[in-house]
Amino acid sequence: YAYTPKPLPVVSNCKQVTAASNFQSSQFFSGTWFVTQAKDITTSVCHKFEPKINGNAISVKADGYYEIGRKRDFYEVPCTGTNTDKSGKFSLTCKPKRRDSTSNNPIIVNVDVTVMATDNQKYAVVYRCATSLSQKTENYLVLQRNEAEVISGLDAILKSKELDPNTLISKKKID
Repeated sequence: YAYTPKPLPVVSNCKQVTAASNFQSSQFFSGTWFVTQAKDITTSVCHKFEPKINGNAISVKADGYYEIGRKRDFYEVPCTGTNTDKSGKFSLTCKPKRRDSTSNNPIIVNVDVTVMATDNQKYAVVYRCATSLSQKTENYLVLQRNEAEVISGLDAILKSKELDPNTLISKKKID
């Protein structure tokens, strides 16, 4: 994508947002999710996530282009965590690494995720707050199983979560 991303906003604290009451971990943590919209973007709308769950152990493959240390590059990003309360809130430890990196000192990013709204099959609206070193950044993302599908009623769902659909950056807007 030939899009110059803006950096994510730095925040002092992660927001406490309400998780979707209908969240089903077994459905959410299977298959592939594509990021189709983001409130604040680095390269978020070019990402896909492949989550898996085994008992309480969560693993997420989040490979993609990220801006780390003011340099945008492709990173392999394995993430792990636990799904202890199955409520739609979970924490991941991610270790982004460039394919050509030989460093034994991995970057560690702690990511807190809240699934704010979902039908567990076609879409999810998530809040994520990432901490790397002492810096926290946040973003709101729309995830879809089929990145080309138009989700009926999604704008109303976003508005109910105080997100303006007209200000979200979508993959369509940057292609």
